[in-house]
Amino acid sequence: MNEQLHVGEQFFRIIREFEKAPANCPQTADGAALEAYLCPSNQWTLGFGCCFWHYDGRAVQQGDTLDPSQVGVMLAYNARYCEEYVRENVAVDLNQNQFDVLCSFRFNTRETTLRNSSRLLPAVNAQEWQKAAAAFTEFVYGSSTFDGKPYQEAMRGLLRRRLWEGLIFLGLDPADAVKDKDVALPSDRKLLNSGVYRDMIRSEGLTTINQVKMKATPLASSELVLTPSMQAAPPPTATGSTVVVGSVPVVPPVQTGTTSPSVSPAPSDRVVPPVVVAKKPEAINPAPPQSPRAPTPPPKLPDPPVPIGQQTSAVDAARKSEEWSHSAKSMIFSRRFWGLFLVVIGRVWMLKTGSNAVLGAVSDPLVMEMFSGFMVMMLGELVQRWGERKATRPLR
Repeated sequence: MNEQLHVGEQFFRIIREFEKAPANCPQTADGAALEAYLCPSNQWTLGFGCCFWHYDGRAVQQGDTLDPSQVGVMLAYNARYCEEYVRENVAVDLNQNQFDVLCSFRFNTRETTLRNSSRLLPAVNAQEWQKAAAAFTEFVYGSSTFDGKPYQEAMRGLLRRRLWEGLIFLGLDPADAVKDKDVALPSDRKLLNSGVYRDMIRSEGLTTINQVKMKATPLASSELVLTPSMQAAPPPTATGSTVVVGSVPVVPPVQTGTTSPSVSPAPSDRVVPPVVVAKKPEAINPAPPQSPRAPTPPPKLPDPPVPIGQQTSAVDAARKSEEWSHSAKSMIFSRRFWGLFLVVIGRVWMLKTGSNAVLGAVSDPLVMEMFSGFMVMMLGELVQRWGERKATRPLR
């Protein structure tokens, strides 16, 4: 699904706005990190938020440096896997803006975040665009530490990015609607029973997608204008030839073509954002690759911890599974088995004493023995019934 789409103008716009290097890191004029730095999620990062090398797919490590001419190639390589991820998990057709936003979201989050989301991905696949845009703002927590304990911190910068993504997803321009000074994220830090600090977000004063949507204007169609470090590459031919970003061939393509007219939001519940694609650049003479090895997929990032609000269900599932395994005991330890055993013994006893009574004269000892066998049989019947009732009760 959406195989014809590749990251375009709005993807690079979000990356240029939110993936700049910190102030104390050597960087290009447009903000690409030239030395590896540790991002808030504790991953070493280069360029515009890239965590994997474009030559061999290995993770960026402390002390790594990046040549300015390779910034665009590295970004295109990392964006390629965001494209594949969105195509694998989204089951409906997207327009260019929606595709760009979902690729940006994947670029900024763990591999399982979108796939396991309870509201965002289901809303996208149900084509409930308004609900999907609002669901972006749920993902505003970063990992940190406080007082020596894990800390799930609500980050105002992440909320601003999610508001940008939500508006662009709806075909609206966030530039004037989501200014940094206007974004508010009130919260109170709380120590949970699990020993983890977490910011509890207050609804009073919180900046929401509905608030900024009132101030946003429709996105205008425009040509793709990238900074020198983010120059786009021409598309691959039908024969699968490589493309060139800067002066180095790279496999992932960037969609090109002509601009299409803007589309105003529909009056219905679904808003169709404008499709904005890049203008085909002038031909660029390809240069030999710097590495003969083809890019390999980067290793999967470790799964994030189970969110605090979802830990209860996982614990319950584990406890029920353990209780069920304990309940699968051997038949020899069940009440039904021993009840049936006593019934059989009692009946054999009655048959034995009955035959003795027929063969011999009936006497008081025989009557007592028969009565004893009858009582053992009745006791066995009661134990068997009791075992059956216990076996049919639900597990607790």
